[in-house]
Amino acid sequence: MEKGTKLVCPKCKTVIGEFKRAVRGGEVIRAEDVNFFVGDFKDGDEMVCPRCGFPYSVTIELGALVHTEKGWLPIPVPTEVLMPTIKRYLREREKRLRPT
Repeated sequence: MEKGTKLVCPKCKTVIGEFKRAVRGGEVIRAEDVNFFVGDFKDGDEMVCPRCGFPYSVTIELGALVHTEKGWLPIPVPTEVLMPTIKRYLREREKRLRPT
C-alpha cells in the first residue's frame, strides 16, 4: 500500500487514517505506520472502526487484508465480496460469546 492510502471502514465509510509510509504485502502494520484521524490505537489493538465497531482488517486463508479507499488490500478484493462473510462471522462469534 502506498504512502497516503486511506484506511476506511467498509461498513460506515469512516476514514480512520492514512499510511505514513508505503507498506508491503506480508508486512505487519504497526500503529506508528498510520496517521489516525479517529480513535486511539496502539500496537496489538483489534483493528475495528472506532465509530461502528466493524473490522477494517481481517485474516483469511490467503493472509491479512486491510480495508482502504481502494477496497481490501494488499490482495485486491472488492469491498462487497467479503462483507457477507465478515457479517456472518461476527454473528456466529456473538452467538458463541453470549452466556447460555
